[in-house]
Amino acid sequence: MLKICSTCLHQDTEEDQHPCNACTLNSIGAKYACQWEPQMSKHTTLAQQYPHYHKKIPEGVKTVDVYRVLQLFEVTDPCLQHAIKKLLCAGARGAKNADKDVEEAAASIRRYQEMRVEEKK
Repeated sequence: MLKICSTCLHQDTEEDQHPCNACTLNSIGAKYACQWEPQMSKHTTLAQQYPHYHKKIPEGVKTVDVYRVLQLFEVTDPCLQHAIKKLLCAGARGAKNADKDVEEAAASIRRYQEMRVEEKK
């Protein structure tokens, strides 16, 4: 995987081959004072790198609503479904402001957590 030094922007596939003098031996004796950050290669898409965050839309589907998202991501718990719906549309439905929708989503998530504890007893 391609890595890039956030200090000097040197790109390499191996940390040992870092040529920058500004990044060698910092005050705590680390090999490099730089921070290596993984980068996607030019031929890798986000969907390839993180396939669990990307779903194919069924043929014939022209729009995606909250319920299709829940179905595609296999969210089956009603507490989580309710929270996700509130968060996806926070403040957009006109009935409540975003703060109220987020508060209600948090309450649904807390109930989900409570139910998991109840089930362990």
